[in-house]
Amino acid sequence: MQLDLFIDNRRTILVNAADEHLRNLDLEQAATLYQEIQSEAPNDPTVISHKNAIENWQRRLEQFHSAPPGVDRIYHLYEHLSEPGPAALLSGIRSFIIAQLQMEEPPELIFVPPRFHIGCLLLEAGRPVEAEKWFFLALDSGITERGRFLAWLGDVLTVESQTESARECYLAAFLEDPLGVDVSGLRDDAVREMLIEMEEEGVAEEDTVYWVPVWGWLKGVFGLETTIASSGEMSLPRRWFECIRHAERLRTGVRGDGELLRLRKRMKEMNPAMFGKYMEKIRG
Repeated sequence: MQLDLFIDNRRTILVNAADEHLRNLDLEQAATLYQEIQSEAPNDPTVISHKNAIENWQRRLEQFHSAPPGVDRIYHLYEHLSEPGPAALLSGIRSFIIAQLQMEEPPELIFVPPRFHIGCLLLEAGRPVEAEKWFFLALDSGITERGRFLAWLGDVLTVESQTESARECYLAAFLEDPLGVDVSGLRDDAVREMLIEMEEEGVAEEDTVYWVPVWGWLKGVFGLETTIASSGEMSLPRRWFECIRHAERLRTGVRGDGELLRLRKRMKEMNPAMFGKYMEKIRG
């Protein structure tokens, strides 16, 4: 950065030097620099807060290194990431946690709700390519929270501007495990806005996530191609989505007017309001 030659840049220089040490977790050197900064600004609340944060993390890391590591101990560090502190310090701690998780076995299956997973940490760290790899590995390795991880994979692909692939992941997530999706963190604006729109249109809040595949197709956000199989009894919204898939095959491909009329009648009986929106879409 270019420094203003007409003001005292000493503090800026010291903070920048401290930040470099913080990113590398050289906390003793960073603490020494912040002690110097505080000596020149003893009552500055930001300086005091950052200095205290550095000292707190020094103690935590000393405790961490004094005993054998493990997931519980790593998670204990993660719990404190939400505390205030210099951005460079928190970035360094996040990278340290990621490195520690990679040494556990198997790292892709280590998950503590709601977001403690190596993929989430990498996404937060601005490393989406690596995050994508770990979400894929988690799904391939049999992670049980498939809806959550499929949606997180969609988030990564959205960040990488792979919109079509991302929406395929979102659709699969809402079909397979709608209650498991981390809707608060969805990265696709169109998918997130659908949830708001559905509530405004009168879809009951407790039913919103179930109707996302249907609503997404009505709005042109989702397609109908999916290989997700249903296990057990399907919910009404899921049955409705399957009806749309069958109806569109009949309408655009195989000629089966009688079957199509019967199917549409069943759709109307199941949800008249949604059927009206469906007919509006196909009539253009």
